[in-house]
Amino acid sequence: MKHIISILLGLVLLVGCSIEPDLTQEPLVEDSDTTSIVEPIEDIDAGKLNTEKSTQDTSNENEKSVNENEPSKEEVPALVLPIIFSETKDELTQFGIKDISGKILIEPIYNYIHLIEHSYYYVASTDDASYIISGIDWSLSEPFTYDSYDLNLANLSQTGRYQVYQDPETKLYGYMFEGQKLTVASYDYATAFKDGYAIVGNGEYYDRIYKVINTDLQVIMEHDMRIISYGHGYFGLIQDFEVYDDAYNKVLLYNAKGDLVIDQQFFEVDVIDENLLLAADHIKSYLIDKTGTFLSESSNALATLPSYSEAYIINKHLYLYLDNASFTQSDLMIFNLDGELVYQSKDEQANSLTDLGDNYFVESHILESTRFTHVTVPQLVQNDDTDVYTSTNEKLLALYRDSIDQPQSIEEVYSTYEVTFDSFRTGHILDLNVYTYWYGFGAAHPNHFQETYHIDLMTGDMYKLHQMMTSEAAYTRLTDIIRAQANEEPERFFAIDEIIVDENTQYMLDQEGITLYYSPYEIAPYAAGYPSFHVSFESIANLIDQESTYFQNMIKD
Repeated sequence: MKHIISILLGLVLLVGCSIEPDLTQEPLVEDSDTTSIVEPIEDIDAGKLNTEKSTQDTSNENEKSVNENEPSKEEVPALVLPIIFSETKDELTQFGIKDISGKILIEPIYNYIHLIEHSYYYVASTDDASYIISGIDWSLSEPFTYDSYDLNLANLSQTGRYQVYQDPETKLYGYMFEGQKLTVASYDYATAFKDGYAIVGNGEYYDRIYKVINTDLQVIMEHDMRIISYGHGYFGLIQDFEVYDDAYNKVLLYNAKGDLVIDQQFFEVDVIDENLLLAADHIKSYLIDKTGTFLSESSNALATLPSYSEAYIINKHLYLYLDNASFTQSDLMIFNLDGELVYQSKDEQANSLTDLGDNYFVESHILESTRFTHVTVPQLVQNDDTDVYTSTNEKLLALYRDSIDQPQSIEEVYSTYEVTFDSFRTGHILDLNVYTYWYGFGAAHPNHFQETYHIDLMTGDMYKLHQMMTSEAAYTRLTDIIRAQANEEPERFFAIDEIIVDENTQYMLDQEGITLYYSPYEIAPYAAGYPSFHVSFESIANLIDQESTYFQNMIKD
């Protein structure tokens, strides 16, 4: 899910919800002898919702809410807290929407569903078309296609008086007010107005100049950094590192006066209301007031939240999607604005059991999961909780804790660090394969490593290969065997005469023999992966100490 969010974040932030400005003063509609034109719009498909909108009394226009696209408090079901969920059938995963009680609001028939930030609308897509879903009555718009995607998202419904239009010939964007064009379409990029401001831009993506405009189309801010609108008069300047994921970019937060509120130190910034901001680094979240002052737990219970990847306010509740470097599970927590947790999704990875047979189990525990670090640690489980299992699990935890190195600099922060594992059993010996994945900032490709730990499930001992051999001199014989195998394909390796087998060489066991393996770059190029060599027990029978505890517990039923 989190990859999809990163890919479409630009679209989501672009569109928002058409939130009306203060309408005590009508917008400027220039005379026809200027570059602006005034004429009815008939050729714009604005993606009307299939819902009947009540006729509103316009006699007291200036006393109305400035947000005409957001439903009134009476319209929004106060107790409905919707969540997006998925179902997989016949290897096809599809998405729907339900409330936290489990009631289905939208059937899981869509390839993709995402909430449009700061709104009560969702975007849903199938193979053939996209739809806008109303979070008020859960009705769908007419279907629209990719060609009109941006425009339909920008103009969620016809209730907003300001809307974006696109010139069908130039494909440039402009603005209209109550069906009249305010100016000739001249922008390569344009968002809907949000709290009286919109973002426009010209130029190709990496060379684009961005501007914040008000409803008089006056420029109040301009920059060559990407600008996004958070609503309530707050704008984020995004330092784009041109890496593969938006999750690596940090935010400079400004208000509509041009004042810097938060400097560039957070990966996520979200506006709860005009006075309260939520920000997150790679470790935790921070609650900040409009002056940039950090609030303590004693002043607000929301000040102690974990780090997150996305946050929304829905029906006066804070939706927090937690960071997870593995991108395989995006945990959701929902809080009311008093800081009380009202819902938390289950992490399907946490505490999952692997049955090794004969009443042996390995349980997966998430030791750490932040924006860039995800570490799962194995813990041995048996029906009878013995001292052997307790001491072995303590050893495993110590190994994993030593592997976690908290980043100290920007260069170190911009990396994804994962530690996962799998396991299999030979007799009463558990081979635990630990996989470390690290993608450094600016690297051409990720780095990954594998280590195998050999655990005696009867004694709790961790073995090295020589403990099964008659002597450490067996390493010399194994080296000769490996080099002979490598010489069958010499072009795969750097230098065959430098390949050695010693106590640090990684290996795995099976009933037939030993597989020795090496990490990328250790004896061969990265493209070679993990070069491995299998040696049968039969071929090295004279090297095996068949009376050793290691060997006996391996062959024992």
